[in-house]
Amino acid sequence: MLNKDKHTAIIFHSMWRTSSTYFFALFRERDEYLTYYEPFNEALITIENALNQPKEISHPTLKNPYFHEYRLSEENNRVKYFDLNFAYLQKLWADFDSACKSYVDNLVQVALSENKIPFLQFNRSFLCLDHFKKFHNQALNVYFYRNPRNQFISYENSGKGYYIGLSYLQFASEMCRNSSDALRFINIPFYYSNVSFQNTLGFYKAFSDLSAATSYYVVFSLWCIGLMNAIRNDLPCISVDSKRSQYNLKNGVLDFFEGEIPDLALQNYNPRSYNSARELSDIFRSVEKLVISHLNESEYQPYIAELQAHLASFPDNQENIAPPQPGLLRKISEEVRLATNANFTVIANGVNLNANS
Repeated sequence: MLNKDKHTAIIFHSMWRTSSTYFFALFRERDEYLTYYEPFNEALITIENALNQPKEISHPTLKNPYFHEYRLSEENNRVKYFDLNFAYLQKLWADFDSACKSYVDNLVQVALSENKIPFLQFNRSFLCLDHFKKFHNQALNVYFYRNPRNQFISYENSGKGYYIGLSYLQFASEMCRNSSDALRFINIPFYYSNVSFQNTLGFYKAFSDLSAATSYYVVFSLWCIGLMNAIRNDLPCISVDSKRSQYNLKNGVLDFFEGEIPDLALQNYNPRSYNSARELSDIFRSVEKLVISHLNESEYQPYIAELQAHLASFPDNQENIAPPQPGLLRKISEEVRLATNANFTVIANGVNLNANS
């Protein structure tokens, strides 16, 4: 049982395909928790859009629909305070802090009013962890991450267009100064303020044919920024690969649950590794070098060393230390620049994709 004297709620933050649904299902099975699946998910704008069961994306079997626990407003049959801007480019939304605080506070209060422990599983909060640290610091905020190469292969296997499209939107939210820059950055007509769950499907399909290098550049950039945001906000950072990891984190998965939530048993927990990740190792190493060189020119520079320690913890990625092929690195750098329409400086944090690396 969670120590209620220390924390009022549990909030898990992660990117997609990091075993977060497994942990959601684990908490959902316990009567003392009221669990919320992906509170920023666009499907919540119209609750009927939520799929009843996972389909072909390696999710655990769920006894109830994903969004079963959300209580709907009697006024409009919607989730109270939910706004579609939570799902897209939230960092460019001027009212994000006040709107998100009202929304999350309400979810927590609903659970507490039912004598339940609130558990919120976020997949789109990794760029705004400072908000949760500031406004929800009474909750147990935890950051989960997975070997980025395996995570990327899981994107490829589970619906590349959707996950890469989401990643591009989040990347634009992080990098661009305003929504106009963001629309140019993703280089596809897309007006997020008018989007609905139904008409996003064509948008995501546009990302299905992007090269592995360009896609991984965006995904790995987000992976780094999310983890460094967690480090910067002093969140426990838990590698879901920790059973195989050489990085002996005191708050690794098993140690964390034994120390914070000792009654929660981890059964059949075995995140996948992919052989195909080795086949792409040259591209992965080149992209990783390029991303880190860009981040070294940003506000995240003080956290690069700790980031690299986390990266070095994955035994399957030890070839990271080998230098990538110079020609491939130049080719990927130009490919990324063209694919993101980034021949102008849009980077709020001082990163310039035109930088020679």
